[in-house]
Amino acid sequence: MAWVDSLLNLVCVLLVVGARAGRDDWDRRRAAATLAGTLRPAAVSGARTGWTWAAAGAVWALRTWLDWLAGGWSDWSPRVDLGVLTLSFPVLPGWRGLGLMAVYTLLSLAVWLTVLALWMVLLSCAGQGVCEGNPVHAWVRRWVGALARWPCGLRLVFPAVCVAVSWLVLEPVLFVLGLLPQPTPWPWRAWQALVIGAGCWRAWVPVVTGLLVLYWLNLYVYFGQHPVWDYIARIGRRWVSPVRGLPLRVARVDFAPVALALLVWWVGSVADHGWDLPGGQRRVPSLAEVYAGLRR
Repeated sequence: MAWVDSLLNLVCVLLVVGARAGRDDWDRRRAAATLAGTLRPAAVSGARTGWTWAAAGAVWALRTWLDWLAGGWSDWSPRVDLGVLTLSFPVLPGWRGLGLMAVYTLLSLAVWLTVLALWMVLLSCAGQGVCEGNPVHAWVRRWVGALARWPCGLRLVFPAVCVAVSWLVLEPVLFVLGLLPQPTPWPWRAWQALVIGAGCWRAWVPVVTGLLVLYWLNLYVYFGQHPVWDYIARIGRRWVSPVRGLPLRVARVDFAPVALALLVWWVGSVADHGWDLPGGQRRVPSLAEVYAGLRR
């Protein structure tokens, strides 16, 4: 059942992305100020965008109902991974069980959309100044919206602040629903929210490592002239430039992108699992351990 649940969640995410992209196209069409602008074809109409949002809502409702039914006759337990902790949702009969399942599907959808938004924010910063004119970068900037005009530093910190504030609002609600223990008193609760917010940066690890590996492969294997590969090449060169001076070249093969990808992966692993320092006397705690240690 887990794969069916994930598949329906992915479909809902794609519908939301499509509806948002359709709204952007519709707004640009309405804003056309010249004859040429009014004559250019509109990819998505306002009515079609509305139907896309309705389809996303229908998929969410179907997923809620199927999860509630499946939880009653299978050993599947709905869980939402928030990085530093995992929420487990009980499968109960009646309207209360259906309501809890609706909370689960809505929260898991929000987590996936948040991860997608984090990816877009990171890519908008990575391509700024080096990917101008690339259609992939233009699409990323449109997706980010007004944030694309912010300084990169504020742009990268803003999602963590939003996640921290959202957690301060959600934690009491989840406690009332019986999904969390009694919230920690202030100011420890604020520190926990900051840890939750910082944990959202872990979502960048697969994007950075994946793009670096693809950039390295594209250095030695020709994949064509598609704008995606041009976009990856420009971002890869920017990310690898700080370590260009290190002796990471063997013969004609440059392993700098691979070394940087391994470093990013290792940092993400430390954030997830911690790290025992040599000698076994000290340990770098994981974010989950930091969060648990702030519970007073």
